[in-house]
Amino acid sequence: MEGRNLSGAVPLAGQSDLPNQKELDSLFSQVPGSSESGARDRAILELFISCGIRVNELVNLDCCDFCRADAQLSCRSGSGRRILSLNPLAMETISVYLTHTRPRMLKSGKTEAMFLNYQGKRLSRQSVSKMVSRYALMAGINREISPQTLRRCFADQVEKSGADPESVNRILGRQGV
Repeated sequence: MEGRNLSGAVPLAGQSDLPNQKELDSLFSQVPGSSESGARDRAILELFISCGIRVNELVNLDCCDFCRADAQLSCRSGSGRRILSLNPLAMETISVYLTHTRPRMLKSGKTEAMFLNYQGKRLSRQSVSKMVSRYALMAGINREISPQTLRRCFADQVEKSGADPESVNRILGRQGV
């Protein structure tokens, strides 16, 4: 899929458990294209792969944390905020979700949460983890795939692009490493 090419399917040393490009393509192909949850799930998966968001940061996102003009997300992380840059594919999937899908998922109560469950409430960490695992199983990936695994795919690609370990840690929001 364009914009998500994690070429170089050979993971870095010690990272052999990361999914390769074919497995990632299969994982994304399991997401239903026409359902409300499918649009939401595609946006979530794209954020893990394209910017290395943490699952806690993801479930705590509010709609106001998305800046379309700057192609950025502002995440609450620990004691502060972390700014994540979005690639065009991530921008597109989030924009489609927020514009067309989220309003239909929002139930009678008002919430600023970006990602909603079927009851119109904020998604939990557990539901996101289960969703990722479910798609991995449907894709025939025979090992555990978690949000953290997808975040590590992003880190692997940043390192393969030539970033030094200190820069990778900074991009991932790791402090004191």
